[in-house]
Amino acid sequence: MGACTGAAWAKRTSEIAIQEIVKEFGLKFVVGRFSNLYGPGDDMNAQTAHLISNTMRAVANDANPEIWGDGSQRRTYLYVTEAIDAVLRLMERDENLGSVNIGGQVEVSVRDLVQQIIEISEKPLQAHYREGAPTGLSRKLLATTRLVALTGFRERVPLREGLERAYEWHRSSRVLS
Repeated sequence: MGACTGAAWAKRTSEIAIQEIVKEFGLKFVVGRFSNLYGPGDDMNAQTAHLISNTMRAVANDANPEIWGDGSQRRTYLYVTEAIDAVLRLMERDENLGSVNIGGQVEVSVRDLVQQIIEISEKPLQAHYREGAPTGLSRKLLATTRLVALTGFRERVPLREGLERAYEWHRSSRVLS
């Protein structure tokens, strides 16, 4: 399959199916391609949660969070209300837009992200590095130039502020244990 994972192929296949239905029935559609959303309501299950929620759960429970590899992998993250804003802007266009990437544009290393969460918690913890664990892509950044061109969308919630909001929600909702 090359650089494209099974999940990516499944998403692309779904988009092709949607395009065929749109052609057949003359519908309008837009498919949001989301990347690394976070915030209140995140999946907190230890087996299925992603990096931010898993880190927040570990930190809230006074455990050193785990980083797979050396933490140099670079990612972007988008706070959930920002994603909602992007979707609403796209829907207001009321036209057939096809697929549009929706994601953050400020890159951060996994190491720095985990460190920010530890700092927000104000707990004396340190990340534990799990060398040899799968790390995924070394860099994951969606091109959102089309989203910006169509809607004028710009991120308004800086990563640190979003992490603070998410940590407080997770901590106060008691879903971190």
